[in-house]
Amino acid sequence: MAERVAGAMRAYGRRSITGLILILMLNGPAGEASRVAAAEIVPAAGINTKAARDEATNAIPWKSLDRNAQAAVQDIITNTSIYRRLPPQTIDCEPDLFLNLLRNPELVVNMWTTLGVTKMSMDRLGPGNYRLSDGEGTTGNAKILAGNDDMHLILSDGSYSGGMYPRAIKGRCVLLLRHDFAQDQRGRILITCNLDMFLTIDNFGIEMLAKTFQSTVGKATDHNFAETTSFVSKLSKTAETNPDGIVRLTQKLQNVDPPVKQEFCTLAVAVNEKLTLAKRAYLQRAAMTPTVNTAAPARQQSAPRAIAPASASGVRR
Repeated sequence: MAERVAGAMRAYGRRSITGLILILMLNGPAGEASRVAAAEIVPAAGINTKAARDEATNAIPWKSLDRNAQAAVQDIITNTSIYRRLPPQTIDCEPDLFLNLLRNPELVVNMWTTLGVTKMSMDRLGPGNYRLSDGEGTTGNAKILAGNDDMHLILSDGSYSGGMYPRAIKGRCVLLLRHDFAQDQRGRILITCNLDMFLTIDNFGIEMLAKTFQSTVGKATDHNFAETTSFVSKLSKTAETNPDGIVRLTQKLQNVDPPVKQEFCTLAVAVNEKLTLAKRAYLQRAAMTPTVNTAAPARQQSAPRAIAPASASGVRR
């Protein structure tokens, strides 16, 4: 009997920790049952080596952060409970649509809600600032600290209350998302997304439990990252062939500011033309070059910068 109770508590703890981590990561279209199932069936392909962790730490745009942001990020990096570099995801997606969804994540979350695939909610508090809830006891806040066309740095904090725990489980997270643009031999634009996660759990006992189930929790985060990027790719492909359908879906969203919806609709309508022009330019370059060049489309790198009010998306381009 005692063993069954202990086993149930461990399973409950694993699900609660997974939910907290997913809310800190700003993703998770799947419900709780799907999260647990994903943890059982998705191969553990992420890594947590010291070399990867050091490389990710050095890649953080420290100089673009103000003093408070630097301190908050450094505290999490120094006291990381779990570090994970998730398996990279390569998707077929129009770049401007991708960046718009990344800089306005409430669009994706409200689409999931409208489509009935999640209880999660996300509300914009200000440029690059969001409040989140998974509808199952986990709440959090997230802020895009810096970003450009190649990288975004996100800081989040969250807590879980309820169930077997007398105190709230609290966590903080730094996410470093890097994205590379390239074209395949057909001229289709591919975006490779690389995500590093630094997670600090502030409850000592729960931190130990999280480390115990690190492999299982990691598989769930890998799964949801893959599902989220796949959803973005499907949105782009649908916008390419049925932009009116995307516009109708966007207009139904309840918790998205009208300027954000309008900007996204404008980009969705333009997806087909942009991809056609990009493919044509690529094939013309390839025809004039003996060796096919799969380099990224012409896109000037821009220095990381702190988020400041500038447009409906809340991020300066």
